[in-house]
Amino acid sequence: MKYYNQVMGSLERLDVGLNKLHQLVKNGRQTEAIQYMREDLKELFEDHQSMIKVAGTGNNLGARGTSQTGTF
Repeated sequence: MKYYNQVMGSLERLDVGLNKLHQLVKNGRQTEAIQYMREDLKELFEDHQSMIKVAGTGNNLGARGTSQTGTF
């Protein structure tokens, strides 16, 4: 449950960041939008991506919780 809450919090922060980017573009502030994408939004995305990668390490289970079967 803790991992779920962390992922949902990360997704919420990413969603807020994307909304901010949308508002910048909508208001014609493209230069600020590009700067925001290069810095803050990139950091939000990398944080979320690293959380997913860490959760995936050491997990040898498939999508339904069964061991990876490989090629039949």
